Amino acid sequence: MNKTQIASLLAGTMATAILGFAAPVMAQNATMSSNASWLTSEFNSRYQSRLQLAEDIARIHMRSQYPSVIVSDMMGQEQMTAEDREQFLTAIDPVFASAAERASNELKSKVQQYGWDGLSQAGSYVMGLAFDIVIESPDEAFRRASLTAFEPLARDEIINPYTFAFFYDDVMVTNGEAQRWGTQGQCMNGRWEIAPVEDQANLDARRQHIGMSSLADTITEESEYCAAN
Repeated sequence: MNKTQIASLLAGTMATAILGFAAPVMAQNATMSSNASWLTSEFNSRYQSRLQLAEDIARIHMRSQYPSVIVSDMMGQEQMTAEDREQFLTAIDPVFASAAERASNELKSKVQQYGWDGLSQAGSYVMGLAFDIVIESPDEAFRRASLTAFEPLARDEIINPYTFAFFYDDVMVTNGEAQRWGTQGQCMNGRWEIAPVEDQANLDARRQHIGMSSLADTITEESEYCAAN
């Protein structure tokens, strides 16, 4: 589990705790201006309508990520040989698969109930947690259907555009469609071959925009790996 994943999990845990112990909604004061009174009423309305949904998504996210927290903790504390580590990770892999599938199913249920637009009303932070869950989902149809919900969030950098690029390309290539950022490919005769990509003439410009190296550099790096393996 990398630092970004751990930070995301801890943030989700904190969100659950904060939401669970949120203070009661404040009543309006007779001395308020008309605008302040409206703002307070609007806060009350949004608070009541969105709190439970935000709590639910935070809990789903926390449960999906918790196996990684335990593994990370054990890796740092317990003694193990390389063989021990490989056998241990193989043995617990079904736990990760089960956690991802459960989280995916629970999130799909929320999407069916509220729609992606409804989920987005709970805030960009909640959508960031939902994105983490979708990334790990084993349901390719669900992943494909989620792209339109997350693409504008990546464009506005509400979610990490670099991470979204890998997710988008993976989903598209898995579904037999052209990728956009050229992150997906495979080793062929000791060289990395890129999977089909849309608008290849402007590929490096798109990559540069989100902080990726050029395609040529990536081909060189990946081909070195291919040759070594």
